[in-house]
Amino acid sequence: MEETSITDEVPRILVIDADKTVRKSIAAMLAAEGYATDTAETGKEAIGKTFENFYNLALINIRLQDIGGTDVMAQMKETVPAMIKVIIASYASLPKAVDAVNNGADACILIPTEPEKLLNVVKKGLKKQEEARRFSQQRIAEFIETRVRELEQK
Repeated sequence: MEETSITDEVPRILVIDADKTVRKSIAAMLAAEGYATDTAETGKEAIGKTFENFYNLALINIRLQDIGGTDVMAQMKETVPAMIKVIIASYASLPKAVDAVNNGADACILIPTEPEKLLNVVKKGLKKQEEARRFSQQRIAEFIETRVRELEQK
């Protein structure tokens, strides 16, 4: 039987930004690269979506109208494998972005940026998630093998 992985499926990405043009542009760019995208305008909407759906990665603007991006990140449902959280920030909000990274964001993108840089951050995040999933599976398999040997010796 062939091992399946989350990368065998189309990665799901949630784009959270109050600016409709930015939100739709990023989602369209990611969709053109083959990713399944969803969008949210507010932090509250985004948090709700993470309780209803699995997302591999979330792109979160540090400045949202209702809740700060760092708070959104903290309130998002933890998934297995853990959702990668990338903060989107302008140079003006760089100190807040640094705080977000110090409080658990996996990466930060300063905007405006080149599309290739954004895609590179997304690809690295998804690769990190896949490596973590494989490591977890390996640890579980090792535990089961060890436990079976212990039981056989009894």
